[in-house]
Amino acid sequence: MNKNNMVRKGLVMGIILLFFGASVVPSMGGDNITHIISPGSDEVISTIFFNNGSLSGYVNDTLMNPIEKALVRVYFHGTHEENHSYASGYYHVTNIPICYCLKNCTASKQGYKTEWVLLSITENTTYDFVLEPLTGPELAIGITDGFIVIIKNIGGANATDVNWGIAIDGGFFFFTPTEDSGTIETLGSGESVEIAMPTRGIGLGILTDIPTIIANAECAEGSSAEASLKFRILFSSIIIHDQ
Repeated sequence: MNKNNMVRKGLVMGIILLFFGASVVPSMGGDNITHIISPGSDEVISTIFFNNGSLSGYVNDTLMNPIEKALVRVYFHGTHEENHSYASGYYHVTNIPICYCLKNCTASKQGYKTEWVLLSITENTTYDFVLEPLTGPELAIGITDGFIVIIKNIGGANATDVNWGIAIDGGFFFFTPTEDSGTIETLGSGESVEIAMPTRGIGLGILTDIPTIIANAECAEGSSAEASLKFRILFSSIIIHDQ
């Protein structure tokens, strides 16, 4: 009886090992990918990627001077890996999955135009980025969920006579203004200014359109920016509307 049980166990283990061996097929060609194959067919039902790819190189300006603390990012599968360049301009991004796809790789730093490139990443991929300096001011605007408008100069020179305006369209508002404007005399490179817009009212998108806050700015040098944000409000309770 015990001998029969041992035979059965041996047969079961043999079938399991045969199934596993036929179902897990490593990819050929050194791409470090393992395919899980459906039993009895050639259909790939799952793929395992090994994150041992890397991207390295240098980040320089157009005069080939190294750029320190430039942010290099590699985007893949809805996420990314990143690292900053050293004083020598050298960077090294690791933990990148190796797969049959091109990845969007970017290098950026305040005062420079962002460079991006599509690369096929392997274990030791190299690429040198060259960033072009922003010689003039460049305005950018953001709006927080607390209705704080942030005007920032992301360019490489001062922005002067920055005229800004903020307006709220839609809804019913009381005891608070729905428009505001002003001028910033000088906004240095990398500097930002926050402008609060206190708001109380009713705007649920029922009797009127869903309220929208719109902010814009333009400097004497010609750079301009605009941003908008839709929201619902009940007195002072604000819910950001999914645009």
